[in-house]
Amino acid sequence: MAKIKRPRKLRKIARWLEIKGYSHLDRPRRLVVQNKIDKNAFSYVKNYVEDPEKVAKYMFYPFIGFDIVERRAGKINSFIYETERLQKELKTASTEEEKKELQRKLEESLERKSIKKPRPIRYAAHMDGYIYSYYAKEILTPLYEEKIKSLGLDDEVLAYRVAPPDEDSHRKNNCTMAKNVFDEIKRRNGKCIALAFDIASFYDHIDHKNLKIEWASLLGKEQLPLDHYNLFKSLTNYSFIDIKEICYFFNRENQNICNKNCEKCTNPETRGFPKVLFKKTEDFRAFRDWYKIQYNHKFYKNPGLVDKNGKQLKRPFGIPQGSAMSALLSNIYMMPFDGKMKELANSIGALYRRYSDDILFICDYENKDKVITAVHEAIKERGESLEIHPIEEGNKYSKSQCYNFMDKTIKQRPLQYLGFSFDGENIEIRGSSLARYLRKSKRAITAAKENAKVKLRKMHGSGIQIQEKHKKLYRKTLYSRYTHLGKRNFISYAYRAFVEPDNKIIKKQIKHHFERLEEMLTIADSEMEKLCNLLLKQKATTDDEFNAKTS
Repeated sequence: MAKIKRPRKLRKIARWLEIKGYSHLDRPRRLVVQNKIDKNAFSYVKNYVEDPEKVAKYMFYPFIGFDIVERRAGKINSFIYETERLQKELKTASTEEEKKELQRKLEESLERKSIKKPRPIRYAAHMDGYIYSYYAKEILTPLYEEKIKSLGLDDEVLAYRVAPPDEDSHRKNNCTMAKNVFDEIKRRNGKCIALAFDIASFYDHIDHKNLKIEWASLLGKEQLPLDHYNLFKSLTNYSFIDIKEICYFFNRENQNICNKNCEKCTNPETRGFPKVLFKKTEDFRAFRDWYKIQYNHKFYKNPGLVDKNGKQLKRPFGIPQGSAMSALLSNIYMMPFDGKMKELANSIGALYRRYSDDILFICDYENKDKVITAVHEAIKERGESLEIHPIEEGNKYSKSQCYNFMDKTIKQRPLQYLGFSFDGENIEIRGSSLARYLRKSKRAITAAKENAKVKLRKMHGSGIQIQEKHKKLYRKTLYSRYTHLGKRNFISYAYRAFVEPDNKIIKKQIKHHFERLEEMLTIADSEMEKLCNLLLKQKATTDDEFNAKTS
């Protein structure tokens, strides 16, 4: 699923158009040939997505689905807390029935033990993606931005928006948004609380009826136009094929491509896919027939509910996470909620912010119960299936939390927000955020090292002389993406937003991160040097043999 480099000229012509080279059920459009735009192909795509009649009749392909498994230290911490609590209650239980119930809950808790959290991703076919992107960026985004500005919600809604530059001509980002919240707490001299709420499985529980109403309202219509309605149906009644099943189909005769002889491809390797999955209609039909026999159910998986008899039922909520429209639609869907929360915040002198499914209130302690009740009631109005994780007093691993800045315990349990922690005085980058960023940089260094090795071997084979500069990795790109020396990455944003003369904590964290990255680069350089010396030694041996034969 490598991304083809998009020419700058093409980016200016259509900001909604991204050239991607991943494998899917349809053929990728060859919009770029030899780094030049194919005007005929581009015109065809542009004219198609801009024609409402064609979009209204367009048949969308199923999504291809996979899970991104993310490390979640909080999950194992929460598991430890829950297990210890149940074990204590089990010891003090008085009746046999109570003991049995606690034992059952304890066993369930042990089964749920995990430090990883799967996040379901669904990505669209090539032409489908162009349509989703065009309607999101060219039609709905301008209308949404205009709408929330008229509602006074420009500062409250943070996620999935192209924010304008701030006073320092830097674009708003997680760091500047977090700083605004922390500055508000400082302005109140810490005489406040922060209520952080988390919506459970947000995308999977977006109510279809309310989404349709808000979508039509944004367009100024009572009903969705036919082209928009076709997109609505494709996202609310979508189907998908698991990437493991496609991998298994293409590698079933030679499973070594998957690196494991695994049942149903538990370790899918997309690089084993052909560039175009199905070149002919007959190939697609062969896959369809094989799929029906292999899995003994409907061809495309349906994300709906299943009754007791195994019959598929249409589910009235949930949209796929990963399409070009999903993030924007989630914001459109939450507009009435944002409006009510802003009114509540204004009435009690509070600060309200929402970042996707994370809701934050900064308010006085006296308004705590009022805010909690209002948030739960307002979220239920958006959809009966939507739920907010409850605030569990004393459980520091609960997804929803109350942070009291007037309590000394805030030092041990600071506010966690957008990758930072704040105890009323000191701001730090969260350890998990830095660790995740370090893992990304480690993967990038490994990839750069392997690519450099391939290049060295090609140079050696072509007779190009290996020089001293080839014994070290090229650092400019790595520094730009993964250190404070770059202009547009998390570390550089944090450095600009928070590093002040009297704040040395984040500066120390960034310095330590840079040192760790340098250590990894030093190890990679030693491997590069060994390879260079080996290739030079081979060349010297070859030259000596040649001289011996010719003398």
